[in-house]
Amino acid sequence: MARPKLTFEQVKAKFEERSYELLETEYVIGTAKMRYKCPHHPDKDLSISYAELRSGSGCKYCGILKQSQSKKHSFAHVKETFEARGYTLLENTYVNDRTKMRYKCPHHPNEVFTILFSHLRRGHGCPKCGKERSGQVRSEAHFLEQVSKGPSIYTKAQRQEARQETSRLLDTYCYDCPNKDLPYIGAIEEHCYKNCPHGIGLDIRRCGAILADEDADAVIEYYKVKFEKARIDRKGVTV
Repeated sequence: MARPKLTFEQVKAKFEERSYELLETEYVIGTAKMRYKCPHHPDKDLSISYAELRSGSGCKYCGILKQSQSKKHSFAHVKETFEARGYTLLENTYVNDRTKMRYKCPHHPNEVFTILFSHLRRGHGCPKCGKERSGQVRSEAHFLEQVSKGPSIYTKAQRQEARQETSRLLDTYCYDCPNKDLPYIGAIEEHCYKNCPHGIGLDIRRCGAILADEDADAVIEYYKVKFEKARIDRKGVTV
């Protein structure tokens, strides 16, 4: 026996249960799209079939908002992430990943910086600390005698590429490394160049050599030979 056809009033009541305003004046069939308004998005043009409405579908804009809120980080989590980097968060609420948040860095307490939480999670942080770390790499030039005292052996493009690669490596791998503040070249050589947990120590040193106008290949070869000799000497002692 065929199911009796729904009346327009029954369909309209179903829309009203969801607080929707039905804009049609008649009901044709369950699969036909019907225009309606959502109280939360009155300026949007919306349409849905009765079958879709009955199965739980509704305003797509409400759905998008609900989905984004379900993925939203709690303020407590955001604050903990800033504090884990040693930063003091100056905000009281978290909006979303695309809203900049003010914070203070313990190494530059007199300045206020801003950052997107998405960028913080990807490893970015205090811009001044980043510049200082880059400068530290460049300043290591005096630990090895420069190969050339004449004009630069690198082009401007090569130096710029080395500078960008240095910043990328430092921001990606070194911002929270326990060895980031080592004060002596010997400790830096041992823990950063030789035993970097990410294996990028000599990559950073190569960039530093280029920025210092050293022969980068000679510098890297120097460290490889030095580390291999130390390994052989250690092996000889333990035998």
